[in-house]
Amino acid sequence: PHMLSYLFPSWIAALGTSWKVVVMAELLASDDGVGAALAATRTQLDTAGTLAWICAVVGLLLAIEYLLLEPIRRELERWRPTQS
Repeated sequence: PHMLSYLFPSWIAALGTSWKVVVMAELLASDDGVGAALAATRTQLDTAGTLAWICAVVGLLLAIEYLLLEPIRRELERWRPTQS
């Protein structure tokens, strides 16, 4: 069970890295998707739109981490004392 305490942070880091790679790949090579929309708003100098896309991606990553992965981690690490 103690090994899970090392796996969850690595899964969260891998999730963030994979999203960065996907958005960058869409930015460079696709006509649709988040990366393409981000590239379009950036080329049109639409700062508000660019920041909105960035906030949407970061918000989605945080939602996945804290609404999906964190409850699973807490359930699997019930043996660990809670931090106060």
